[in-house]
Amino acid sequence: MAQLKNVVTSNNLETGDTVAIWAKAQNEFYLIADLKVTAVPTPEELARELVNALFLENNPANEVKPTTNQSDLNKAQAQINEVNDYITRASLQKDFDKAKKEFSIIAPITVNRVTTNETAVTGTGEPNGNVVVRKGTLILGIGTADGTGKFSVSIPEQVANTSLTIYVTKPLSGMTNVASILVAQGADIRLSVSDYKLGEATITGEYGANIPRVRLWVNGIVVTQATLNADGTFKIDNATKYVKSLDDKVEVVAVDSKFVEIARVSVNITGSIIKDYKLTADAYQIDSANIVGTYGKDIAKISMWVNGQVVGQATTNADGTYQVQDIAKFVTSKKDIVEIVGVDTQNIEVARVKVSVASSPFENWVKADTYKFGTKELTGTLGKNISKVRLWVNGKSVQQGTIREDGSYIFEDAKKSILKDTDLVEIVGVDENYVELGRTTVVVEPIVLDLTLTADSYTFGSATLTGKYGKDIKYVRLLVNGEIVRQADLDPVTGTYTCKDIVKKITSSSDKLEIIAVDANYKEIKRIPVEMIIE
Repeated sequence: MAQLKNVVTSNNLETGDTVAIWAKAQNEFYLIADLKVTAVPTPEELARELVNALFLENNPANEVKPTTNQSDLNKAQAQINEVNDYITRASLQKDFDKAKKEFSIIAPITVNRVTTNETAVTGTGEPNGNVVVRKGTLILGIGTADGTGKFSVSIPEQVANTSLTIYVTKPLSGMTNVASILVAQGADIRLSVSDYKLGEATITGEYGANIPRVRLWVNGIVVTQATLNADGTFKIDNATKYVKSLDDKVEVVAVDSKFVEIARVSVNITGSIIKDYKLTADAYQIDSANIVGTYGKDIAKISMWVNGQVVGQATTNADGTYQVQDIAKFVTSKKDIVEIVGVDTQNIEVARVKVSVASSPFENWVKADTYKFGTKELTGTLGKNISKVRLWVNGKSVQQGTIREDGSYIFEDAKKSILKDTDLVEIVGVDENYVELGRTTVVVEPIVLDLTLTADSYTFGSATLTGKYGKDIKYVRLLVNGEIVRQADLDPVTGTYTCKDIVKKITSSSDKLEIIAVDANYKEIKRIPVEMIIE
């Protein structure tokens, strides 16, 4: 049993001693604690304990603990510096350096694609790291990565090409990685719906180009599908069949090709008294005199609007039909926005429908001027519905022409595509969507070549033979008994030729004499006999 000592100092304590701690109060002593003296660790032992504590399971063979911080590293390094033995200190330093290296590593950032439709930035980075998303100096969102490094930070929708900067900070070391990404243009999944007045026949709205289907939901159940129009509007017919109360929960839902929801908007229901505000308009063809349609009994007056301006009033009939007359001067292009608007007795608009405008077939024509083969330009005229004009040769489109303000067109270098006067040449007019509206065949007028070729009678024994030749003949040659013996001298001013020094070439009065004409490639293009006179 350890010896009990009254005075305790570091010099008289031994391992195994028990030290009693007393407190004196009001001349009374109270026992506070009995402490057992243990061995004081050496600097080497204390350093090893601090280094091991940096790692998982206190084992340097494992990874550094996620809770290890800079203070832990500082304490361990300071204790290593107290170790005098070089080999021991080196071993401790090696393990410490491993921990320090792992502590200083921060996971790289990967950021998933962000589009204009996104309301979150997602990606991976330092596990448990603090994540900040900024646009310039503006903080858009703050979050924390999970234990695997995955993060998702909510942000407002951004416009295309906005630069976002993502910061991920390692909590214990304070190290930060930074990454940037540009916001990409997302799919066009805009969806909006007009207010619906209880009792109206249709629900209308607008949809984005990347929405293939729009559906009507009432009280949590899909009840019908909308009709989608090419102009980006939709219409849901027979609305009164599905919406019967102001308390109905009415929504319009967009789905993709696999019927997965991509957008949803609520329909604001107004009104209480059911009114007959039905309004229709038949399609209108440019150059027609009237627009006709039908209207509901609660519509008091009907007007026609063109490009946002009122241009005429309709005549209404008791049978629920109407006509807007003499409108050709107002609607001159299928690009015009034509609407029929109905108002009630208070002149308040209650219905508006867009009129489908089609081009006049009388303006789909294409005409072509006669084309003289070998000339550079090809011209013609066309109807006002034609947006582009093309040259076709032998069934293939080869050139696009220039349309002038006066309704004429020109192909400035048709010659390079029309290679033979027998080619099938056509002019094709198309609309702005490249739909063919008109086609005409071009009359190709061959070039008439001047291939005149004559020969004066030749007197046997004469030194020359003369004649005349056309301007499109390149060379004239004399043949004797089928062989070329002389090329003539040509006089382009008079259009005459002369074969000189031929007396030795024609040795018999029975020789067969011929004159041939050739082109620039020495190809024969004409041949005539020469009459020989014997005196």
